[in-house]
Amino acid sequence: MRMSEYSIQQIMEAMPGAFLQDQAGTISATVQFHFTGNQASDWFVRINDGACSSSEGTTPDPNVTMTVDSDDFLAILTGKLEPMAAFMRGKLNMRGDVSLAMKLPKLFKSSTTG
Repeated sequence: MRMSEYSIQQIMEAMPGAFLQDQAGTISATVQFHFTGNQASDWFVRINDGACSSSEGTTPDPNVTMTVDSDDFLAILTGKLEPMAAFMRGKLNMRGDVSLAMKLPKLFKSSTTG
């Protein structure tokens, strides 16, 4: 299956399995994702003690909150939309620790080939 055929739920549930523990170092953070559009939903990812978990819903006081259309998020994951371009065009909004958000891509294995 190509990445674009996955749902936001499938991708978020797969994030702990794609987590690269050796890249995390001492990062301890919670990232809130607010998806809009076709697959509107809220998810959060916790990274702590070299482990990663993802849960549907919202969490109080995340380190960073990212708001993005679900289709744009899928485009970012598949390499069809550069994260910085999405941010500059207002397609990806971040509130909180933006430097943490910039580290996220290196913390997860890429599976854009499906």
